[in-house]
Amino acid sequence: MPIHPCRAVAAALTISSLAHAGAWKAFRDLTVQDFGHQWSTVSDPHNHAYVYDDPTPGNPDRWIGRTNYKYRVMTREVTVREWFDFVQTYAPYVHSDARASQQFIGTNGFIQYQGLSGGVPQYSMEQQFGDVPIQVGWRFAARYANYLHNDQADAAWAFETGAYDTSTFGTTQNEMGANVLTDQRERSEGARFWIPFYDEWTKAGHWDPDRYGEGEGGWWQYPTTGDTAPIPGAPDQGGQTNGGTFPVGQARPIDAGSFPDELSPWGLLDVSGGAHEWLEDIWSPLVPNRRLTGGSSIYLTALDPALYDVLGRHRPLSPTSFGGVRLASVVPSPGAIAALFALGATSCRRRRNAV
Repeated sequence: MPIHPCRAVAAALTISSLAHAGAWKAFRDLTVQDFGHQWSTVSDPHNHAYVYDDPTPGNPDRWIGRTNYKYRVMTREVTVREWFDFVQTYAPYVHSDARASQQFIGTNGFIQYQGLSGGVPQYSMEQQFGDVPIQVGWRFAARYANYLHNDQADAAWAFETGAYDTSTFGTTQNEMGANVLTDQRERSEGARFWIPFYDEWTKAGHWDPDRYGEGEGGWWQYPTTGDTAPIPGAPDQGGQTNGGTFPVGQARPIDAGSFPDELSPWGLLDVSGGAHEWLEDIWSPLVPNRRLTGGSSIYLTALDPALYDVLGRHRPLSPTSFGGVRLASVVPSPGAIAALFALGATSCRRRRNAV
């Protein structure tokens, strides 16, 4: 795979900062693009962790939500229309077993497989549902991250390597006979787009650097910059989230971004509602067979926002189940442009806190 000359410069300008327990380290990249998505920058490195008092008997308290680096998160989830573009681009390279899989094309029949034409899979989309959040399998969300990481290159490798090595994806049995994942557990070092860690997602939804006044940070219990659970329902009927059970007579699904006043402290939309979102973390190191998800959902009304949106909550699912896609990304580095020119390269290509 060729290395873009500007990418090499960006690597030289890496700001190392241990992100998690793995090899990935935070950095800034002057070549990173938006690819049509709106992004919110989450800053305030070294914020205070939240001590979550786990209600499950025997489970210890957990320290969550602290990061020591800046990063970006998609302001809203990936929609059916955006995913449809990805499906069509991936179509010439996708494995035959996945062509019609809901893990790839999404649930609810919003995108449909139409068969082959000239050996290439063909798809259609229900236009009226184009702007609702997509639900797909974790492994295809990882491929979407690879695709953006590789600057949307039109080649098979661009979907299978980069942030995640898809050749690792699968299951095996451990010494106790339990099925466990062989999947790469965390993003690769140098990843530019990825599925967020639980800590990154929690901070983006709940941490406010000015919670108690300018520079006095703190945590909100709900990802709508409040300590009261958002009310399910249509926005023109007093609703504050499209998660949970709607009052009788109010229809769904509702388009992504339909609650523009219900923002996280960093300007994220639909952290409550949308589709419950895939996270990178493996659940239970002893029997690693699930990934975490976060948030309530328009597709699973039993996920009451009062419970599933509260700070510290998450839900483990098999990666072959379905969740929403809200990727994270490195932060662009405009200050590195001067360094770029100094090295002789000549051609390269919040609510209130959002940048």
